[in-house]
Amino acid sequence: MNWTAKLRSTAATAMPQTSSKPGPATATAMAASPNVRVSNGLKEFLWLLSDEQKPRILDLGNVSQSTLNFFIEKGFRVSTEDLLRSWKEFLTAEEELMRRAAVGEDSGRVSQASLAEKFLETSVQYAPESFNGVLA
Repeated sequence: MNWTAKLRSTAATAMPQTSSKPGPATATAMAASPNVRVSNGLKEFLWLLSDEQKPRILDLGNVSQSTLNFFIEKGFRVSTEDLLRSWKEFLTAEEELMRRAAVGEDSGRVSQASLAEKFLETSVQYAPESFNGVLA
């Protein structure tokens, strides 16, 4: 999908709301409070995906049933990958490999950049065009 090709019309385009949950009026009231920040990021994300018939998204955060329900109810196909948990498991496995190395075997100093590169090469691999959007 070419994100830059999607133009916004002058008329307000909004996703139809399927529930009676708090809407813009509540957001405006909350914005008056000094400790509340209102973000339009999700609205923009949904707008960018509104042309897709069955949008596919990848959620890289920890699995949240409310997030899954929200997107599934809107007709999205959601795949999840808990990136932080995967990273922790990867680091644990790498530490174990270093411990098992023979005494005197010089495995050298491993940089954080090389660990990150190895993690991305082995863990987060999806075919091109697998997803229309990513939640991070």
